[in-house]
Amino acid sequence: MASNDVLSRQGLTIVKQLGRGSFASVFLYEEQNGKKHAIKTVLFTPIASVEEFDKVIREVDLLSKLSHERIVSYTRHIVTDNRLHIFLEYMERGSVKERIEATGPLDVVTCSVYTRQMLDGLTYLHGDDIHIVHRDIKAGNVLLDGDGNVKLADFGISKELQELRSDLRTEAGTYYWMAPEVIRAEEYGRKVDIWSLGCTVVEMLTEKPPLHQYTPQQAILKVGRGEPLEYQLPGDAGELAAVRSFLEKTFQKQYSDRPTAVELSHDPFVALQSGQF
Repeated sequence: MASNDVLSRQGLTIVKQLGRGSFASVFLYEEQNGKKHAIKTVLFTPIASVEEFDKVIREVDLLSKLSHERIVSYTRHIVTDNRLHIFLEYMERGSVKERIEATGPLDVVTCSVYTRQMLDGLTYLHGDDIHIVHRDIKAGNVLLDGDGNVKLADFGISKELQELRSDLRTEAGTYYWMAPEVIRAEEYGRKVDIWSLGCTVVEMLTEKPPLHQYTPQQAILKVGRGEPLEYQLPGDAGELAAVRSFLEKTFQKQYSDRPTAVELSHDPFVALQSGQF
């Protein structure tokens, strides 16, 4: 039975495609009562073993139990033949990446607001009760709700799903957001997200992550060797002083020297949202 037919039997009507990646597609579906869902459909190949598939299902079950205002909700899933359909909260304004592509870089205060909200989400994920490392923080994985607030998306299951496909490669763009210890294949934990958050702040203010002028391979070598990140922030130097200080903390080369999400939540940069320059 076709995937679309199965979802139709659930009372869902396809509205439009929201996105497509190397291993999944996301479509907007609507129930008869008008409620909207973003449904990510993953197609599995025969190389996926029962154990591997069950591992992904357990991961989806875990994510469906997460509850925080800065995390995109995973509500349920349906398995049909070799497809997994994951029901997600619909974020009607799309991603922060789409916003900056459409309207240009964010101003410093808006960037500050989004950064504080992302830190709220990371504080929840990194907490001892949850202890989830996102591993792919970037503007494309930060979504905007109807009120213009941001939520983190595409964490947890992404890595597990990729492991089921031998022909997959990490998206080239993601390399620019990787922390040094990830590139060097060293043991890592929650603070890899802090490095990626810093890259995302640069991306929000300039439309591009640090080292974007280099190929992914060149960027990886530079970060892995501990060379300084190259980026140029726009605007008044006085206004950006808090931004630069914040980024210096996120871009500490040594994992242990980086602050936690909780510590960064008290940084002067994220206070800019209240107009305190």
